[in-house]
Amino acid sequence: MNVNKLLNIITALVVAITLVGLLPGVVADPGDAPNTIALSTGMGISEDNGLSQNNPNASKTYQAVDDYYVPLVVALDATSPECSFTHGITAGDLNGDDMDDVILFNGTYNSITYTYTFEYVSAVNGCNGTELWGQKIIYVTWVLDDLPARLAGDLDYDGMNDVIMNSRSYNPTADECTASIQVMRGYDGCLFWSQSTTSNGTDSAGMWAYPCCDLNYDGKNDVIVTSESYNSDADEYTASVRAIQGYDGDELWRQSVTGAGLGGAYIWAYPCNDLNYNNGSAIIVNSQSYNSATCEKTATAHVKQGCDGVELWNQSVTGTDTSIWAYPCNDLDCDNRSDLIVDVRSYDTATDKTTVHISARKGYDGAELWCQSVAGNGLDGVSIWVELRSNLDSDNTNDAIVNLQSYNSAADEYTVEARAIRGYDGEEFWNKSITGDGWDGAYIWAYPYSDLDNDNPDDVLVNLWSYDSATDKKTASVHAIRGCDGDTLWNKSITGDGWDSADMWVHQCDDLNSDGGCDVIIESTSYDAVTDTCTANADAICGYDGATFWNKSVTGDGEYDACIIWVESDHDLDSDGTDDAIVNSWSYNSATDEKTAGICAIRGYDGDEFWNKSVTGIDVAMWAYTYQDLDGDNKDDAIIHSQSYDPATDEYTASVRAMRGYDGDEFWNKSITGKDAWMETDYHNPCHYQSNQDFDCDNLEDMLLCAGISVDDLYIPTTICAVKGDCGTSLWCNPATPETETPAAPSVTGDLNYDDKLTSADVVIALNNHVSGNRNEYADVNNDGTVNSLDALIILQAAAGSIRT
Repeated sequence: MNVNKLLNIITALVVAITLVGLLPGVVADPGDAPNTIALSTGMGISEDNGLSQNNPNASKTYQAVDDYYVPLVVALDATSPECSFTHGITAGDLNGDDMDDVILFNGTYNSITYTYTFEYVSAVNGCNGTELWGQKIIYVTWVLDDLPARLAGDLDYDGMNDVIMNSRSYNPTADECTASIQVMRGYDGCLFWSQSTTSNGTDSAGMWAYPCCDLNYDGKNDVIVTSESYNSDADEYTASVRAIQGYDGDELWRQSVTGAGLGGAYIWAYPCNDLNYNNGSAIIVNSQSYNSATCEKTATAHVKQGCDGVELWNQSVTGTDTSIWAYPCNDLDCDNRSDLIVDVRSYDTATDKTTVHISARKGYDGAELWCQSVAGNGLDGVSIWVELRSNLDSDNTNDAIVNLQSYNSAADEYTVEARAIRGYDGEEFWNKSITGDGWDGAYIWAYPYSDLDNDNPDDVLVNLWSYDSATDKKTASVHAIRGCDGDTLWNKSITGDGWDSADMWVHQCDDLNSDGGCDVIIESTSYDAVTDTCTANADAICGYDGATFWNKSVTGDGEYDACIIWVESDHDLDSDGTDDAIVNSWSYNSATDEKTAGICAIRGYDGDEFWNKSVTGIDVAMWAYTYQDLDGDNKDDAIIHSQSYDPATDEYTASVRAMRGYDGDEFWNKSITGKDAWMETDYHNPCHYQSNQDFDCDNLEDMLLCAGISVDDLYIPTTICAVKGDCGTSLWCNPATPETETPAAPSVTGDLNYDDKLTSADVVIALNNHVSGNRNEYADVNNDGTVNSLDALIILQAAAGSIRT
């Protein structure tokens, strides 16, 4: 439903009523019911459909706090399975004040259903916490990262980000599920447009929207909307994708598919670059449907023009258990147009065999450039994926590395292989393979890693492991391979006792030792059954010859009781022009039954230690992230997190400390103590990496600090604070108390924007509530238990004076 179009209709009706003189002054009648319409003395048409300054519930400012204050964490009520949560992400500058803002979420976590119910979303000024806008929603999910709001880019060309909001709620009385999206202006929450779908059943409807590039050549970003709904009468499930004009919701085109049964259809879409020289984007639509008569699935990849949905080509497959997935890649065949990778999977129940084909196809007509395939026993006995970020043979075109894995049930063996092939015709340069015993007894991941040996073409790193059941040993290794011919530049390996006893992986880094080439940090773990110890290592490796120029190691008792958690190596801590590293590790001592967690900041080119920190106890943790300059000394810094448990009080103490990167001096810290308490910076805040996160315009990085409780081994955030990076001052804090208190009743019934009169703005708010599925008791002016277009009409008539007492 397009709210802007309905607003135009309503406005036209108001103008018509005005022209026939139906706006006399009338007196409000209290009436018998609390929501009887009160008549205003006049009506003015206003473009403000948000909250006015007279709204007692508007312009909320989150709590300003003392410099080092962090609100206490409330423990979970043992008599209730629910606790309130809050969460926040950096949103960039929403309101044009050159300071980053924040989108906040409040809701309830249920420890029985393991679900998060998001109930309120707001955008706040990052510097002082003043609410820019807020919206009540119902959105249930099992993952905190599955947020109901996302940044949409600039949809209305005002130079500022806008927001897409999702909601989904279930009405058990009507057995109806309603899913909706709202597209809103970022700085004030003004609704551009919204859409919704309703169907029978608890999880019978879904709707998602995400920003897209400019599809219709109007210079503004557009939106892709996918929706799903179930028709219980016909026992059919319909999935659709629509290309929508971003600023007003006009539909450009749609594609739908219908299948039998609940969940019997699926659809998703990807935008991609110009495929056919029309200077416009294309859309890839992947769909699947189930036919109950034949017990078969039909999966199709459609490639369509973004502006009008005209289909360029499609590929389809049908079978008892089959799927297809197409996604864009760079230009493989040098025609200056993007190409596509198409993944087709099918399972034969008679032979218990799965076959996967991956093909590279011309983007504009689907002509096949090359194809690779693999088959294995079992429904999940095979996998294949492609790495396309490389030029292996110096021909200035993209090449491909295909990773394949398959299981042979007769031999009970798992074989993995990497094939390097030319991007435009699939000619094989080289391959590497290995076989291990048992299902999932081997693994491979080969990927391009820039130029290691300075011969200009890209080279390849291959991660491998395999298990030998005869010796009960696992061997893990990393191989540096020359991209053009497959020659080995160097390799490293470890062996451990048992099926899950060894691992080795690569931490990518730049030139650590200033020799002009890329280097590698290899992290590894291995278990020795004789000594019952686990050893973890971090080794800095010269990229072209494999020489080790520093090593950090830790050993613990038991098979899994030592770990190099991870290495950070993308910041220059001492301003010498080269990257340095922070190594995070932990180990267990069986004699004391204690764990030691530690961090070590080291110089990148020789491993000399700048500083180290550690904590030891029964249940402890410590880890660090590198940050940009926090304290204004033009050197990168670090944030250290730590946590320890006191069995005497059954409480955890969690702390966050800001440390100077080059010497470890602490320049602020915050801590909390409580049952199951925790604290972290930028917890589940992916947008932090897309922003300088400067909340107060002092040109220094700030951060979001979360504190909360642990429930069922999940971190539930119950407080979030915006914190200055240089001194730890809390600019503002938002507690987890949900925004569910009943708002003050308006003085004039139906006055939803609290300006003490009925206008078209109130009509639009009621209409928005109807379309979005939000429940606003003061918009239900006829007291029938729901907000719909009838309430909007009643408010309109009352404002126009056509309802009289």
